[in-house]
Amino acid sequence: MKPSWNGRRYRKMLRPPDRMDLIEQYIELRQLRGADDPDARKAFAFWRDNQAEIERGAEVSNHASYNGDLHADGQPLELSAVHAYYNRVADVGKKAVATEVDNDPPEEAGPQNMGLTAEIVASRMSGLARRQLPANTEYLTAGIDIGKYNCHWVVTAWWRGAGGVVVDYGIAEVSGNDGVRHQDRLADMEASEPAIYRCLLNWRDYLLNTQYIDAAGQERKINMVLCDSGTYTNAVYEFCRQVRGIFRPSKGIHKYQRRKQTSEKCVAAANQHAQYLDSANIWLQELDTDYWKQWVHERFLTPTFDENNMLRRGSLSIYQPEGSRRHLSFAQHIVSEELVHQFVEGKGEKQQWVQRNPNNHWLDATYLAAACTEALGLSLITPSEVLLQAKPSQPKPSPQPRQQQQKTQHGSRFRQRPGGWIPRRR
Repeated sequence: MKPSWNGRRYRKMLRPPDRMDLIEQYIELRQLRGADDPDARKAFAFWRDNQAEIERGAEVSNHASYNGDLHADGQPLELSAVHAYYNRVADVGKKAVATEVDNDPPEEAGPQNMGLTAEIVASRMSGLARRQLPANTEYLTAGIDIGKYNCHWVVTAWWRGAGGVVVDYGIAEVSGNDGVRHQDRLADMEASEPAIYRCLLNWRDYLLNTQYIDAAGQERKINMVLCDSGTYTNAVYEFCRQVRGIFRPSKGIHKYQRRKQTSEKCVAAANQHAQYLDSANIWLQELDTDYWKQWVHERFLTPTFDENNMLRRGSLSIYQPEGSRRHLSFAQHIVSEELVHQFVEGKGEKQQWVQRNPNNHWLDATYLAAACTEALGLSLITPSEVLLQAKPSQPKPSPQPRQQQQKTQHGSRFRQRPGGWIPRRR
């Protein structure tokens, strides 16, 4: 994928690039790596070709502070301490590097976020192998974010107390859209729908034929799948109508208004509801986008293990990758949006979601998989725990004789009728 240069960057490139221009280009190349380049070797080649100019005049305290191991292509993983430093900047952000590496945290002026970084997300590893489920898994759910060229998906195992492990994730490529170009956005979307429909069918086959094994060696099946239908609605609706079963279309709603269950065609929960659409002949799951994104971020902020070195309830972690690989691309997607709090004079505290990176697809897929927990009946606190935490009720007063109770409540002048103040009709 080629970087998209904005007007300011294009004007800069009209003159010979200076050191900071090259560094910015390198960071952008590393962050834009895709499924065909998970280790960002294109960015590595860019640094290698421009190393002399980029590192000219740079001073480091430890010249050996980099990973010189060889990649599968025969080239080193990193070329210098400066290279290693800017790899961290690209992977976890300038703010995190300034705090953790430079020991010079920036002053917190303006909006404050939750503090979740890509490095924190990537470090939340469960110790389980890919597609291996925790021993106490109750449900296995999946979510998929639909795109014109790529559909990002996530599979998550959950247990009581809303603890979860991302046991699998990936990209389903949409074939046949390479030559589709229309000036009109609606026409372009309609032309892409058949290719997306075929992609979803292929992904369904992959999902249902993949083995997810629990600690007892038993294969577990996926319980529920939510498919994002916000953009390519027709393709997703048709796919879910045809395959049915565990697959259901969903739509995220900003500033969600909680619904009440008004009929058999609307089943409501606290942060989502399922509504039957007569015109489309399908059930649509509508979700509180802001709530579920925050829910995912809070779960990743929760430490993975408890004091007994067991997977903690309310935490969200990722499977253990093979070798030296890390979940950096996945982590970048998770933190591509952040909830910021800002005090506005005269209005009080205001919070809103801010997009830091357009690559937020695995965040969307993860919150879709997470939203399934509420639909399936999992929550952070179980009903029995709610009863234990409830305040003790006040002792009930001893019952009074009926005649005396009438005088206390309504006085002695009024006669009590059966059924209260409204006469009972026979």
